[in-house]
Amino acid sequence: MQSTALKVEQAALTGESASVNKNPDVLCEDADAELQQKSNCLFSGTDVVYGKCRGVAIKTGVRTEIGKIAKSLQEAEESASPLKQKLDAFGELLTNIIMVIC
Repeated sequence: MQSTALKVEQAALTGESASVNKNPDVLCEDADAELQQKSNCLFSGTDVVYGKCRGVAIKTGVRTEIGKIAKSLQEAEESASPLKQKLDAFGELLTNIIMVIC
């Protein structure tokens, strides 16, 4: 990444309320580091607030951070909430009562 001064809004990924400075000269040695520690990387789904830069895409699709989130949402099992369970039970009870009356 080449940049002079760059600020990025990455709240969608990290939850940070303020924009963060990005610096191409600082290299994160740990590949599995937290997103906040990767100050030399820009992520898909984030917005450039100030500055300009030139970089190289190193991950695309489901390998990006946004892609990992989307994949985990697809794989998550959908469980019925307690309210849905109670409404289903009430619907069955109501159906049985109506069938007995008719």
